Amino acid sequence: MFNYLVAALLLAGLGQPVFAAVLLNEDFNDNAATYTTILGGEATASAINIRLASNAINTAVNAGFDFFFGASSSTNRFLVIGDNAGNLGLEPDGQSIGALSIAKFDLGLWGGGLHSLAIGFDYAFDTNQAPGTAGTRSPDDFFVLLLDGSDNQIDELLSFDDVLRNEASRKGNFNQVVNFSMAGASNVYLAFGLTEANGTSSSAVGIDNIQVQSVPEPGSLVLLSLGLLGLGFARRGKA
Repeated sequence: MFNYLVAALLLAGLGQPVFAAVLLNEDFNDNAATYTTILGGEATASAINIRLASNAINTAVNAGFDFFFGASSSTNRFLVIGDNAGNLGLEPDGQSIGALSIAKFDLGLWGGGLHSLAIGFDYAFDTNQAPGTAGTRSPDDFFVLLLDGSDNQIDELLSFDDVLRNEASRKGNFNQVVNFSMAGASNVYLAFGLTEANGTSSSAVGIDNIQVQSVPEPGSLVLLSLGLLGLGFARRGKA
């Protein structure tokens, strides 16, 4: 026990993240997830859905995610934002006024002050718009935010302001410790969103393997470790 406490103190002193609690662990494989939505313009709730890796939006090369979420026979599931069925190309696609589709996950109630979260997820963002001539890009945007209970932005984690079809840089893994500040107590949400501009071809984003863990503030961790360390010395003295 004594060795573990010393290790915790050393990690805190070296500034290494020590994770306290898992707040969200979602791989969608049970075909169910708890999220709420924010919809604007032509966006509809049906355009945020869970699909198998064998679905056409994952297996299509020119109108999908190029098998990013596994082989066509895989039973792995993932979240789709911005497309209601089939491969990439169905609604909503910003036909007249554009569309905003957001799925947000509740991370619980947080007090005022500075906080840290370790956040990880896999993502693939693509458009059905062919690359065309050099420089032709879709203005659609995939973004990831931390929001408060009133849907105000706390922090922006990721944003792509435009995209070409099959672009490798739009597929990958996010894995970072995110520091943010709260003015007062509020629920915090991890939000995945897609904006589709008026007149553009359909775009969509796939999300999988979301993991969020709280990271204790260094000062709190040191105080906790010192308290436990003192308890350890007291027990050794009694022995």
